[in-house]
Amino acid sequence: LRFSRSEAVTRPLEVVSGPATLASGVTLTAPDGSDAAWSLELGDGAEFKFTDITARLSLPVDVAITGSGKFAFAKGSPTARGLVVARSVTTNGVALAKGRYALADGIVSGSTGSSLVIPYRWTGAGGNASFDDADNWEGGVVPPSGLNTPVDLSAATRVEIAGDYSLTSVVYLPTGANREATLAVDGTLSLVTDEDDWYGCATYVKEGCRLALDAKVIQRGDTKGPMSMIGGGTVAAKGDFPGLLWTDGVVNYL
Repeated sequence: LRFSRSEAVTRPLEVVSGPATLASGVTLTAPDGSDAAWSLELGDGAEFKFTDITARLSLPVDVAITGSGKFAFAKGSPTARGLVVARSVTTNGVALAKGRYALADGIVSGSTGSSLVIPYRWTGAGGNASFDDADNWEGGVVPPSGLNTPVDLSAATRVEIAGDYSLTSVVYLPTGANREATLAVDGTLSLVTDEDDWYGCATYVKEGCRLALDAKVIQRGDTKGPMSMIGGGTVAAKGDFPGLLWTDGVVNYL
């Protein structure tokens, strides 16, 4: 199976064995207005393969993995790195916790920095912009500051953090009419994974969308270089933004 043209997908996909390949320059999205995740099953030995960084899975997925099934990114090229955003993942019937999963976890292969994230999802049900209000998050849990905290702000227009905070990944994949959101931090926003994988994908912004980072953005301790971004969208940042490395997207400045 090979996806060779961009499309909005709705039907579940089961890959029993072998590869399902997403070609270069092809984007799979959700239908406009749909907040549903795409159901995907990967059997033992099956792979969902990404040709390069421009092969975009720009919708969340519900994934069931059996045996050695995995998401596969090409090896040996910085432009092969990528990020899969999942609502839920089960491996052999066991649900994975929210967080980032990389090469060592066995469900992703390819270049260093390629990963899958199960993020905390912003709903805005609290009726305000406060990051610290549990009512604004699916399940009523505020994402903790730390090295394994991806967040999905697809349903947001503005989110405000009081004080310094660390996040692993920021995802923006809106399906409604709104195509812009702002994450404002009254302090320093540290976008990090870990010391050995500092250039893991930190942002995923959908093509045609804009995520403003109204914050001082650093890698851990200001000691690391630029971060990765994919999705084909735009990040708007302050002038001290550390920049992007091996990116599929655009940066402009607030």
